[in-house]
Amino acid sequence: MFRAPTLALLLAATPAGGPTPSVAAIRCAGSGAPSLRDAASNLSVVRASTRRAARREALRTCRRALEALPLAAGGRLGDAAARDGALAREIHAILRGATEVGAPRFFADGGVALELEVRPTPAVVARLAPPAPAATR
Repeated sequence: MFRAPTLALLLAATPAGGPTPSVAAIRCAGSGAPSLRDAASNLSVVRASTRRAARREALRTCRRALEALPLAAGGRLGDAAARDGALAREIHAILRGATEVGAPRFFADGGVALELEVRPTPAVVARLAPPAPAATR
C-alpha cells in the first residue's frame, strides 16, 4: 500500500495580522513486509524487523518530500543540499528527529504500516518559498 507524503504547513498569525509560515510538518507513511528469513523466529522478532523496514521506507519518503520543497531563491531544497554540506547535515538532523504519529497498524500476514512526522527547523523553513495564497470566491 503506497500513500503519497502529505505536507501540512501550519500558519501562525503575526502581530500585524498577516499569516506567515512558522512551522512545516511533513507526514510520510511507510509499510514493511515480513522477511521469510525471520519468519522462523518468534513473532516479536518478525514484527521488530518489519517495523524497522517500515520506518526506513517512511524516512526515505520523508527525505524525498523534503528535498522536493521549493526554495524562495528558486530551485529545490534537495538541489541546494547537494551544493551546501551544512544544509545536507541539517536535513539529516531533521530526519533523525522524525516521530511516529498514531499507532502502527499490524496486518495478519505480519506486515506493518506506520506514519512518521518530521518538522523542519526554522532555518530551513526560512529558506522555503512562501505558500501560494488560497483562492477566494
